Amino acid sequence: MEMRKRGHSGFVATALFISLLSALPAGAASGLAGNSEARPAWADPRHPEIDYRTAVFLSGHQSGDSMSGWWMVGEEKSRLDDSLTTIAKNVSQFDMNRRNGQMLLLARCHEGRTALAFVGADIRIGHVDDYGLFLDHRIDEQRADRKRWTPLSSGRGAILFSNRAVNFMRHIKHAEKLYLRIKTKRAGIYDADFSMAGAERAFQAVAVACGWDLWNYAVEDYKEIQLLLKSAGFDPGETEGRWSEGSEKALAEFQASVGLPASGLPDYETIKTLGFH
Repeated sequence: MEMRKRGHSGFVATALFISLLSALPAGAASGLAGNSEARPAWADPRHPEIDYRTAVFLSGHQSGDSMSGWWMVGEEKSRLDDSLTTIAKNVSQFDMNRRNGQMLLLARCHEGRTALAFVGADIRIGHVDDYGLFLDHRIDEQRADRKRWTPLSSGRGAILFSNRAVNFMRHIKHAEKLYLRIKTKRAGIYDADFSMAGAERAFQAVAVACGWDLWNYAVEDYKEIQLLLKSAGFDPGETEGRWSEGSEKALAEFQASVGLPASGLPDYETIKTLGFH
């Protein structure tokens, strides 16, 4: 129970984030969105379709967040043990011109524990039974499914912890859209249709902070990637399936050669370009 309480309290900052943005002067978002100035230098160049001049992105940038599609990614050290705390916020359903209905999807690593939360300023979840709260979700055009989530102690949303969060993030990392619905007996339905552009890189930041593999590759998968790199002229050193610094260096060199960000990480776009299936 103690671990669960720490997880809940970690998302108190979410309510603060919502309240701070909601307190911005009316019309701030429309004023920025209509700004004819050039695209900000800190905008994600991989997503020219997203207008990063809006108030929500400006607020994230001023707080030190980096941009990955619709996600704002921030990092800080834990006060307890100096471990890296990473929070990625999807703001595709956060409209500064609306006072109601603001929704966020958050992925987090805090003190070595991964969590994924669906949070809204207007969500009100009352008492639920010991089986928790069931959320409906739909990924792109797939059939809708249902998962059990844990209500936040604030009642402002629901959360997945640890392996359940990791597995769901792996499942949705390539999604274009994610529809979530909370249905309560008394308060009604709360739903949001998130645009997921940038999710893979945002989730990777969380995965690195918490020490798990977003892509969940097997040893044979890594071996094939290494062999493909070697055949393309980028020597990873060993080719036995252990992802080493040599593998990262070779992959970064390949990425740079084809115009991809040279992260050294085997993300979906990179391995597809490399020819891995």
